[in-house]
Amino acid sequence: MVAPPGPTRPGLEAEAVIKEARRYQRRRWLARTAAVAMVAAVVVSVLVSDGPAHPGLADGRLEQVHPGGPSVDVSAMRHLGELAFVSKGDLYLVDDGKVHEVAVGDGRVAVGPTFSPDGKWVAYETESNQAPTSAVQLWVARADGAGRHQVRGVAGYYGWSPSRDLLAVSTAMSYTQVVRGSHYRSTAVTRLELVSPTGARRDLVHLPVPSGAVAYPPPVIWDAAWSPSGAAVAVAVDSFMGGSSIRSYPVDGGSPTTWFSISASATLPGTCPRCGGGHTIAQLAGWWPKWGIAFWAFSGGTTHGLDSSPLELVHAPRGAPRTIGFTLS
Repeated sequence: MVAPPGPTRPGLEAEAVIKEARRYQRRRWLARTAAVAMVAAVVVSVLVSDGPAHPGLADGRLEQVHPGGPSVDVSAMRHLGELAFVSKGDLYLVDDGKVHEVAVGDGRVAVGPTFSPDGKWVAYETESNQAPTSAVQLWVARADGAGRHQVRGVAGYYGWSPSRDLLAVSTAMSYTQVVRGSHYRSTAVTRLELVSPTGARRDLVHLPVPSGAVAYPPPVIWDAAWSPSGAAVAVAVDSFMGGSSIRSYPVDGGSPTTWFSISASATLPGTCPRCGGGHTIAQLAGWWPKWGIAFWAFSGGTTHGLDSSPLELVHAPRGAPRTIGFTLS
């Protein structure tokens, strides 16, 4: 549980949360384009920071990984930990003075590599180089590229725990929906799982899936975010016509804590009057120790990806959310 912070200047607080929310959202929505640029910047800064003037070039320490591949100065990473970068869609890992190329498969490119908190594992996604964002796969490998394996059945990927080697992913289940008298098979994201680098998996959240045909979709997991300490995961659930909620689930077990909930017919009084009234969705912007949980609120008919999306902040469990700005969601 995060206690409400002490007195702050509202304008500065809102500005800080909006800035952090935008950073968090850019990492999630623009990872496929930003990852390469960010990694390239890291490589450049590493190459030019060790010595007076481009030591890799001056001393001839730049080595080409393979013909047509990138050139890397591995000595520049000495005592700086591991480095993962993507070049021409291929994934490379610099570990213990060696460069390892990680196979990503024909017709696929690697995106968004991130290391586990202890630096021993790297998680990354691959996508088709013909149809980006379609058929995205999640993979895990050791820091030297060994032990590469796919985490199968992933519908959503929410990154590493900040404090332990655990990944949070969501998975989907199938159900039958009746639309105008016709039966259709569909899927709903109803499970949030914790996955270890070695492949062990366990459920953290398991929403019920209807066994028979239903007229409306069942409650689904819309989004998730790790707590700052890694002790819990905040999960946003959309119940379609039954309202929405944000609850935090302790990683080591225990009852969830409700941070926010809204019925299908309610509004957010005094904060976002146009939110609620049917199919409200809470899309998480982030969870911070100082501010609490921030989320974008959407209602039926609201278009995502606009600059006018209301950003709500709730300081503590069951606190009253307040609008701190209207931003790009």
